[in-house]
Amino acid sequence: MYNLLIKGVYIMGGKLFPTNEIIESKEEFYSLFNKQKQLLKPITKDIFIPRQIESKTSFGDLDILLPEDHLYAVVELLESLNYPISLLRNPETGEITHNMVSYQYDNKQVDLIFVPKDSLEFSINYFSYGDQGGLLSTLVKKFSLKNSFLGFYFRYVRDDSNYQKDILISLDYDKVLDILELDKDKFHSGFKTNEELFEWVVTSPFFDSSLYPLEALSNKNRSRNKKRAFYKEFLDYLDTKPLVQSTKTVKLNFDDFKQRYIECEKEFERTQKYRNKYNGFLVSKLTGLEEKELGLFMKAFKNSYSKDEIINMSDEELEQRILNYKMV
Repeated sequence: MYNLLIKGVYIMGGKLFPTNEIIESKEEFYSLFNKQKQLLKPITKDIFIPRQIESKTSFGDLDILLPEDHLYAVVELLESLNYPISLLRNPETGEITHNMVSYQYDNKQVDLIFVPKDSLEFSINYFSYGDQGGLLSTLVKKFSLKNSFLGFYFRYVRDDSNYQKDILISLDYDKVLDILELDKDKFHSGFKTNEELFEWVVTSPFFDSSLYPLEALSNKNRSRNKKRAFYKEFLDYLDTKPLVQSTKTVKLNFDDFKQRYIECEKEFERTQKYRNKYNGFLVSKLTGLEEKELGLFMKAFKNSYSKDEIINMSDEELEQRILNYKMV
């Protein structure tokens, strides 16, 4: 079994298996895809690939998207056929702990990405045209927005980042393009070259070229993107253009999002009440416990009462219950 995860960075681009060969033409690429469709047909017909840049003629691997509820059946099939396979499992439970499974077919790397059914169409669009989805992710981050292959979210952050929650805005990629004022028809008709895609991205009135240099990225994204030829090409493209720093703000005028935002505010207020009432300082003061023993006690006590039960206790009742609590 090959190890897919090395120091927290997933090996992509067809470099996972030592004997991998490049997919050298579009014909070979689509032929390989059709063979995987036949291979996986007994399990599911819902097998998709992202759209490609028209001029691209070689591929490091083949990325396939399919519903996550077929994960274990697909892995069982691949293992029964003795394909070289790579995935992450919990060594104690055997549970598969990551949504990507890679295997080698005719010395070509195939990456299977398992996603929830509701996010499948969004994922196909996100992964289309190289790292297009990643470029838009960087674009929206400064607005506390998150464009991921699972959907488009608002990042609700409070209490010095101690409370964070992603609020779903949409699972419709066209809505993302509408919000960013990008040409949907162009997106769906496709791009002949990477440069044509880059030119489309920068037409967004929210585009800010200062967000993309490697030094402006998080450590995780910097490590990831500095190895990607696609991202380097995008940076080279930006170097030929005047610096663009948009001050325009994204507006999210969706009733369903507003309702989810209000619900999130209420949940944050509820969580703050809970944390103010039940916390390590109080428990340590009453019990004298510290460090690991304190953590074990707090976890056990918390599992004995719901959050609302603790919030609704008087201070005196809560303190008495803590003092009387016996860990099993």
